[in-house]
Amino acid sequence: MDKDFETAAEYYRIGVEHGLPYSECSLADFHLRKLINGASPERGIELLTMAAEHGDREARKKLSTIYSQGLYGVPADDEKAAMWSDSNG
Repeated sequence: MDKDFETAAEYYRIGVEHGLPYSECSLADFHLRKLINGASPERGIELLTMAAEHGDREARKKLSTIYSQGLYGVPADDEKAAMWSDSNG
């Protein structure tokens, strides 16, 4: 079964417009994994931040990992990693 990431991304964008953390996380993943046209790590991190601010624990965990390991071109930042750590949320 072929996956149509562009179509899925369109539906996730609608969810993002409505502030749905699941959609924010899912679309962030598409950006971070470069699964869609125009994907950018910056937008992925922005979407993860939105989801984390909406209370999504998985987004907080991913952001903590990104900042602790300096992934996706983001410089490692222990302070930001700790801020997004689940133990602080």
